Amino acid sequence: MEPSNALTIRLVDAARQDGIVAGTRSRNPFAMRSSESIDREMTFLRLFGPGALESLRDDCMSNKVTVIRSGPGGGKTSLLRLFRPESLNQIHEHDAEYRELRQKLEVLSAMSRSGPNVLGVYLRLNDYAPLQDLDVGEPQKDGLLFSLIGARLTLKMLIGILALKNLERGDLRRIHVCRPEDGDLTAVPLPCNGEELFEWASSTERNICDRMNRFNGSAHTPMPVFDSLEHIRMMAPENIRLDGEQIVPKTLIMIDDLHNLHKSQRAALLDKTATERYPAAIWFAERLESLDLRDMDPMAAHGREYTLVNLEEYWESTRRRKFENLVRVISEKRARFAKIDYAIDSLEDHVESQGDGASFKPQLLEMSREIRKKLRKVAHITRQFDLWIEDAEVENQSPLAAALKWKSVEIKVARVQKNAQKKLFGKPLEVEEHENDLRAAAEIFAHSEYDVPYYYGFARIATMSNFNIERFLEISKELFDLIVAQSITGMDPMVDASDQEQVIKKIAKRHWDGIQKNNANGRAVKTFLCAFRDFAQEQSRRPNAPYAPGITGFGIRRSQFEKLADPAALNGQRELKDLADVLRTCLAQNYLKARYESRQGQKAGEGSDVDDVTILYLNRLFCSHLGLPLSRGGWRHKTIEDLCGWMRHAGSPKG
Repeated sequence: MEPSNALTIRLVDAARQDGIVAGTRSRNPFAMRSSESIDREMTFLRLFGPGALESLRDDCMSNKVTVIRSGPGGGKTSLLRLFRPESLNQIHEHDAEYRELRQKLEVLSAMSRSGPNVLGVYLRLNDYAPLQDLDVGEPQKDGLLFSLIGARLTLKMLIGILALKNLERGDLRRIHVCRPEDGDLTAVPLPCNGEELFEWASSTERNICDRMNRFNGSAHTPMPVFDSLEHIRMMAPENIRLDGEQIVPKTLIMIDDLHNLHKSQRAALLDKTATERYPAAIWFAERLESLDLRDMDPMAAHGREYTLVNLEEYWESTRRRKFENLVRVISEKRARFAKIDYAIDSLEDHVESQGDGASFKPQLLEMSREIRKKLRKVAHITRQFDLWIEDAEVENQSPLAAALKWKSVEIKVARVQKNAQKKLFGKPLEVEEHENDLRAAAEIFAHSEYDVPYYYGFARIATMSNFNIERFLEISKELFDLIVAQSITGMDPMVDASDQEQVIKKIAKRHWDGIQKNNANGRAVKTFLCAFRDFAQEQSRRPNAPYAPGITGFGIRRSQFEKLADPAALNGQRELKDLADVLRTCLAQNYLKARYESRQGQKAGEGSDVDDVTILYLNRLFCSHLGLPLSRGGWRHKTIEDLCGWMRHAGSPKG
């Protein structure tokens, strides 16, 4: 479809080449997607949406383990960064600017009127997998893992104290660390001052890193190792003092990128930490890619010894409007942060939303005219639909409302004609018999049949972000470029529906095309999703819209899903193992989203019982690429045999 303003699109491309629009980060603040790309604490906080804290439980600062999960760009690292000493100090020192953020932190007991209540100790796990290559037994490998993480946490704790209290490196001697009453820390020179502890932790880190270097002669030098993160016990608030005074009431240990560990390392670290009773709140953050299919089971959170927070899951589960509000605030903050000569206070104010359809009126008028003509022919055969047609003829409707009304009537007529039990020449059907749930189906039919824009408007942009903040920023960046380009050329800085849809579909296609190259089993995943695409499109485009507004998911009986998630049950069954791997990749990369429905399955065969079902819904950004509706709910039951057939799909995975 040609955009309504192709000139604007070309201007954006030219502006990028000249550095006018996106030549620097400050000109397009939506280009700063990840927390790591924002180097200044003040900039990070000004762009942070306070609503993100709603995903944390009120007791998240209690002495327990919390695992925070999401796909890439889901907001994990930003959440953790907020609780680091540098961020908390900035919030405290600029109370007026960050008042809402401060209030939410006070609810979580992380902040008080006197300042930060928590010492945040942050560590990223990015170079530990080589420990698995050492020629030592598994217990020794685990011991080296715990020892290296513990030493680095100790260093981060000391550096964090300096940052929290605005001290210099030489002030380490003012810090005193006591020996805790419980735990085995005999290898640590406690009690001691911060300087002594810093030197011990640095030496431990160097020795372990030497062991990871196979060419280093010290690789076999004996040294004490830990069998758990006992280091956390000395980090209890009562064990750390500055000039004799306790520093803060709480300690928060934040370990990011858990997915970077080897599978056995991750299991050892998580299992050991979750079963210990450490005197600190411990947060792990990880992407879904490290998980087995069993861990991705929507019922897997039950029975865990830790609290699980899946960020995208949180926002989607009955909190969709909250996510929309979150990204609205984020977009407002970023728009105001831009260093341009044009006042843009909000992205939402500059993108056309669902209204009267004025910007694509020609398509709507053509749609109404053609459907009216079709239904008039039907009216010559039967009087059944006279009242429906008369109701659709109501004057003073917007072009969009009129077109959708006509399409809804056409769908209803198709349903009646398909029902063999209805008499074709029966009396006219009353208007109140006309169902009121067909507008969404009419919209997606209008898009596929008449090229009427569907994937546009701020609310739908938030939906197509699939509850992922980075995906929202990716879409917003492109739209912001359009807004600025139109402002530069003196045009109305309002991105119409057609241009929005073109931007969104371009991004969706880029991600769809990336499936095959971004995953080890990418070809199998793409083949599977292409098969689902063909199935969903066929089911969703039937004239009578039997599954209004359309199919965007498929369901598997719980017993069958549990079989796929159990490695032992797949021994010797190559095809089922491949299917399990495909589903795991789809869930890990957020291509599919799993939902558990109790007693909502469909009968798989004659006389079979209704079973609980796991439903897997397609990523909503992909829905825009494939011409499917954005709403949840439309799904069909599939057996394992059906899904294995999708893996043998004859269509090209390049589609």
